[in-house]
Amino acid sequence: MMRVLSALFFWCGLAGSALCQTMNISVYTDASYNTSNDIVYGTSSTDDQSSGCYHTQYSLSGYMLSPSGRYASDMGGSSAWYQLGLEDDFGDWEFGGSGSVYCSCIYGSFGYGTPAQYKTISNHVTYYEDPVGTQTACFYGTTACIGFSTAVCTGGLAVGPDFNPPQCPPYARIAYIRIRKDNGEATCYAVGAQSSSPGVCY
Repeated sequence: MMRVLSALFFWCGLAGSALCQTMNISVYTDASYNTSNDIVYGTSSTDDQSSGCYHTQYSLSGYMLSPSGRYASDMGGSSAWYQLGLEDDFGDWEFGGSGSVYCSCIYGSFGYGTPAQYKTISNHVTYYEDPVGTQTACFYGTTACIGFSTAVCTGGLAVGPDFNPPQCPPYARIAYIRIRKDNGEATCYAVGAQSSSPGVCY
């Protein structure tokens, strides 16, 4: 999640500084991934920290743009939601938003927005060993990366036809979709698992 200051200014009434108001509106964008339908979801939301003025009639438009040029947008009140299929479209996804709001201090509306924000979506694989089996799943907490490879995504939970908990295979290969956000935070979504031998993690 990245919050960007888009409108910060001061307004004073005719009586002078005693009636000065602070206009402080920012827009933040966020993204998530649904493993069941291969959909990337985006949101653009307004954060209004203004003081002294009454704000109403928010109108915000948000959008997302994939690396291959596919586009989705939506318009709402103070927030907007939109979505696109991932379709192996890996790389930097662009998100943004702009809007307007009515302000009682100026008896009219003013606009606000955010510069384009980028979130990197990538695919990764991690190999695991030393499972712990329950009646419903196999948990793999130890990576089994060969050579000098390093796991980008960790936290192995395996279920599916290749696994027969609690009798779990000694090794597992788990694929992930990873979203790295503007502030450096990243989330990994497990999208597939199969029994395997140790392998190259990436």
